[in-house]
Amino acid sequence: MFRDMFLDVMDGIFAFALVFVGDGVTILQEIAGNSQPRKKMDHFTCYLPGVVTLGLELASFEERKIWMSFAENVTSTCFGMYRWSPCGLAAEHIELDEDDFLYFSGGYMLRPEVTEALFYMWRSTHEQKYREWGWEIFENIDRWCRTELAYTILVEANSDAPAQGDSMPSFFIAETLKYLYLLFSDDDHLSLNNWVFNTEGHPLLITPGLIKTE
Repeated sequence: MFRDMFLDVMDGIFAFALVFVGDGVTILQEIAGNSQPRKKMDHFTCYLPGVVTLGLELASFEERKIWMSFAENVTSTCFGMYRWSPCGLAAEHIELDEDDFLYFSGGYMLRPEVTEALFYMWRSTHEQKYREWGWEIFENIDRWCRTELAYTILVEANSDAPAQGDSMPSFFIAETLKYLYLLFSDDDHLSLNNWVFNTEGHPLLITPGLIKTE
């Protein structure tokens, strides 16, 4: 049942949500009820490549190539939200205007979704670029978000001199930094063959005796 639900979701994404901008830039547009789709993608969406890599074993051989290309393009676009920003840190939203011009809005909230995607893409492909991208993100976090006491959000990311806020969400340590650490760890450290991370980044040991087999 859950396998079929996952495949239905993937089919729906490819049928209705994908927007190809060009040069590999790929966003997943917002679809709310019966309203017109909006070519806008939140930073939240960037966790999806990790889900796709974990679900590859459910796909056929041809589907795997398509799914992996999709995961690579979305990850690249999500990292682009950082690299295209004047301060090197992503705004909350990326959107296409009527001329398909990309623009950004919102502050940088220390969110984990992109570092999570980089971690899963590294474990899946071992392409060095994912570690390089992760290190670039960390350096910019340390440059712009560090304070005397901790790290803080940025009020506006689309700036070459971003103003700091006054809060550090708990997920910054629990997830953003955790996935950066795991990105540079060996594969047998919290191996994905033995551990699964829940939505808050907590590792849960896979217990074979609890898996129903037929």
